Amino acid sequence: MSVLMWLLIGGVYGAIIGLLPALGSTVGIALALPFVVQLDTYQALAFLMSTIAVGSLASDYTSILFGIPGDGTSAALIVDGLPLTKSGQAGRALGADTVASFLGAIIGALSIAAFLPVLGTFILTFGSPEIFALTVVGACLIGVISGNSVAKGALVAALGFAIAMIGMDGKTGILRFTFGELSIFDGIPLVPATVGLFAIPELIDLAVQRIIGRPAATGRFGGVLDGSIEALKRWGLIVRCSLIAIFVGLIPGLGGGVSQWMAYAHAQQSSKHPEMFGKGAIDGVIGPGAANNAKDGGQMIPLLAFGIPGGSISAVLLGILLVLGLNPGPDMLEANADITLFLIFAMVLANILGVIASYPLLKRLASLAHVKPIVIIPFITVMLVIAALGERGLMADAMVMMAFGIFGWFMDRVGWSRPALLLGFVLADRTENSLWISYTLMGFSWLLRPGVLILFGLATILVVTIRVRNARLKRRHSIAAEYTEDPSAKPRPTYWLAETTVCSVLACWGIAMLVMAREWPKEASLFPDIVATGLTGLCLLRIVQLTRQRPRRRGAVREDLLLLDPLKVKYTSRMILWLIAVFIGVYVLGFAVAITVFVFAYFMVERVLKIVPALVVTAICGFGFSYLFSTVFELHLPSGLLGLYA
Repeated sequence: MSVLMWLLIGGVYGAIIGLLPALGSTVGIALALPFVVQLDTYQALAFLMSTIAVGSLASDYTSILFGIPGDGTSAALIVDGLPLTKSGQAGRALGADTVASFLGAIIGALSIAAFLPVLGTFILTFGSPEIFALTVVGACLIGVISGNSVAKGALVAALGFAIAMIGMDGKTGILRFTFGELSIFDGIPLVPATVGLFAIPELIDLAVQRIIGRPAATGRFGGVLDGSIEALKRWGLIVRCSLIAIFVGLIPGLGGGVSQWMAYAHAQQSSKHPEMFGKGAIDGVIGPGAANNAKDGGQMIPLLAFGIPGGSISAVLLGILLVLGLNPGPDMLEANADITLFLIFAMVLANILGVIASYPLLKRLASLAHVKPIVIIPFITVMLVIAALGERGLMADAMVMMAFGIFGWFMDRVGWSRPALLLGFVLADRTENSLWISYTLMGFSWLLRPGVLILFGLATILVVTIRVRNARLKRRHSIAAEYTEDPSAKPRPTYWLAETTVCSVLACWGIAMLVMAREWPKEASLFPDIVATGLTGLCLLRIVQLTRQRPRRRGAVREDLLLLDPLKVKYTSRMILWLIAVFIGVYVLGFAVAITVFVFAYFMVERVLKIVPALVVTAICGFGFSYLFSTVFELHLPSGLLGLYA
């Protein structure tokens, strides 16, 4: 079979694994490993590059349309992609993302050819001190994505760092903050946490909308062409975000999620209207979209030059290359230079074919966003179940998703930044390891290394820029409010009591972390001490701020409760109960039976379909999802208590 045919097969396979939750390119490649190693070198590389390229693009689409990333690295697209979808601009978002991803992939592929011979020395000199300094730059970007309140953003980021401390310490083997729970010995799983944080709050909002259809699509080709043109006009942003992703991809271990969030923060920081981010800013789609595919080019450079994988995908690729008889390193630039050039060519061609194949389908994909919410809620819920359980098949992961989902819903109400929490969570592990290695090997002398000083200088510039920008935005908003304030508008709940209570609980948790860390050796307690101190201090600062803002009139908290819409409270509570019920059903009945019962029960209770159509759809859904994920992709989904004792 020709190389081109394997390129096409890889594209189709990549589209499937990208669109389905809990899989992603890394899992997809791992599943295909048994037959990939039987191909010749060029066929295998064509299949792999096509799977990675199209899989990354397809995972973007589910983030934009449903708020469920097909891959954990696509989470940044939810922040603005989903609001665009909810406002009837799904086609515009998909078009912009497709063009940005394509151009980012081309820039990433060309970076391999351009920088591979040159960047070898640079990569080797970029040690733990520089990696720590780079994570500090990433932490400073939290101020960009936190809106006008940097203090709240810092608090949420500190919470993200604290959550990442849960699990076994890799340096000492000490279990930190697990309380004996076996399922979190390896830490809080990223995919259930990400999906819960972003998808469940949006699912609850869908349940509140119920039968309200989204606005009809406008623009050429359902808005797809308009979004594509907007992306082309922002070519400078695409280039900058692609270069950011390539640079981050060069550093082994940082991962693709970090590059996307850094690109998102840069897009917001460089925008003329940063206040629109999180509400449906097209730049918030273009920046992360470009970074998502460009990062693969950056991760390939250390892989090919030294055999050092830059992320999870390149780690799997390293194993496949070794099985195929290739030794990543200097040989890839000399004896096997033709294979390296073919790999670059395959990456470019796969992205071209992927865009050509997907572009005509974007309008149809965008039309899914205009289905009435009450119709698609059960299917999105099933996808959430798969996203929670598909990675490890543990019910504890479902509990993690629910906890993050409810907390994410609370964050959305009180104005806390969900992206800041996730960025802190993603950065924590690498920050801790690089700090400890630097301190152990060099004491504090590493602070004077040139690369560290340059990166710390960049972080300082970022902080100053953020402060100046926020001050300008505050003045602009205060002036605009004088002319746009509507005295007849219904006041919104302040959630003062809820936020104060949560901050108090988090402050107590920070103190508890400090107490527990006293029993550990320094290598296990240093970073938790820093994080816990910061979390406690920031929570106390926020409590002081809230105390000053406390409503002076008696009964103000009761008035807050009265301002809540009873209908919204009803449907919010009902959706949360549905989610709890389906996870309990999976635990007791097993995945296949539980989702079948859930879909039918939802259609009947919510009066979505009549009994005969509901039975037909339920049968197709139950059998289709079960066969696809359990049999085809061999995910170890729970069989339930009944299955265990059958």
